[in-house]
Amino acid sequence: TQNPVFFNPATGLHEWIQKRLESAVAHQCDALTTVSEYITEHFRAIAGKDKAHTLSNGYDEADFTGIEPCRPERFRMLYTGTLYGGAKADCFLKAVSAVLREHPEWESDFEIVFRMPCSKALEMMIREEGLEKVAHTREPLPYRETLMRQTEAAVLLLFIAPGPNSRVTVTQKVFEYLRSGRPIL
Repeated sequence: TQNPVFFNPATGLHEWIQKRLESAVAHQCDALTTVSEYITEHFRAIAGKDKAHTLSNGYDEADFTGIEPCRPERFRMLYTGTLYGGAKADCFLKAVSAVLREHPEWESDFEIVFRMPCSKALEMMIREEGLEKVAHTREPLPYRETLMRQTEAAVLLLFIAPGPNSRVTVTQKVFEYLRSGRPIL
């Protein structure tokens, strides 16, 4: 219930019921496994310190076998995955737009690629900010091809929703991004 992406009760009664169910499950299980220490601490407070354990997300090195990165001709910033739970690229796109208004000559030097399921809101934001020449949405790729594209990018983009519980967001993407060896913005 500490994750605003998944916990958004319609009423106070819904919140009470969901928290009671969470507590009942936490108390009745033999053990709880979470992906972050923050979530583990949440469940330790509910069910006791010996029940909850952290098994962090990661990546499988074998998935990167045979992936040989090559650098694209243009400076490419890449986002892969989905934007969910309030995570948005709005501030980033507004900042890029502001920079290009001051330096329009930079427009041909880079591109921003969003490899994700179609997002009308993102496409509209790209148009509103006048970034059609530099920012593009593309369909997701198969997993290994996505990993290859990540290793080829100049910069990988990561967007996490703001808010008091944003620290519960530990995406798989972070570990793949780190393994790619590319800078993360």
